[in-house]
Amino acid sequence: AYEFHRDASGHWTKAGTIRPTGSTQNAFFGVALVRDGQDLIVGAVGAKRFTGAIYVFHSDSTRAPWTEAQQLTAPNTSSGTLFGYKLAVQHGLLVAGTPRANGGQGFAIVYHRDAPKSQWQPVNTIVDTAWNPSRPLAGNGPYPCQAGKVNGVFDCQNTELLAFLPKSAIGGEKSNEINDIWGWTDATTGREFALVGRDDGTSFVEV
Repeated sequence: AYEFHRDASGHWTKAGTIRPTGSTQNAFFGVALVRDGQDLIVGAVGAKRFTGAIYVFHSDSTRAPWTEAQQLTAPNTSSGTLFGYKLAVQHGLLVAGTPRANGGQGFAIVYHRDAPKSQWQPVNTIVDTAWNPSRPLAGNGPYPCQAGKVNGVFDCQNTELLAFLPKSAIGGEKSNEINDIWGWTDATTGREFALVGRDDGTSFVEV
C-alpha cells in the first residue's frame, strides 16, 4: 500500500510504502483498507493460500510512519475463505467479511478494542442463519412454479421442478461447489444418468 500526503496547494506526494512483515507474494495486500483513529487496517485475502489475513498498522501522528501493530486471522477457517475481503470500522468496532467460509455461505467477524493502541479482540460472528439453499423439499414432486418461485427458494418460469437433491445426497460436502451437469443414457439398458460436476469429483445420479 502506498501512502500519499497532500500539501497546502492540494498536490499529492508519495510519502512511503506500507508493507506487512513476512512474505506478501500473491497475498493481495491492500484489497481492503479502513482507518480508525491512528489505526490503519489492511486486508490481504490471498495470505495463507487465500485463507486471508488482516494487518493493523499504527501511527502516532500525521507524519509519523506506519508500524505494524497486530495481525488478525479468522478462527476455524481453511484455505480459500478470503478473510478480510471487506472491512468496515468505526469507533473501535471492526467488522471483517469472510465470504467463502462456511461452505460458501460466508460470515463476518466482529472485533473490538477498548482504547487507542490496544489490541483488537474478536467479540462476535455474524451468520445469516436463514440462508439455506441446500434444504431438501418436502414430499414427492413435481413442485409447481408459483409467483416465480418453487418452494419459495428456486427461481422458475413456466416450468415445474420434478426433483431436488442437496449436495449431501450425491456425495458432496457443504464446502463443495457444483460446477456443471450433463445427461447421459446407457445405450444398452436405456438407463438415464445425470453427471454432476463437483469441485472435488463427479457424482453419477440415476434419473
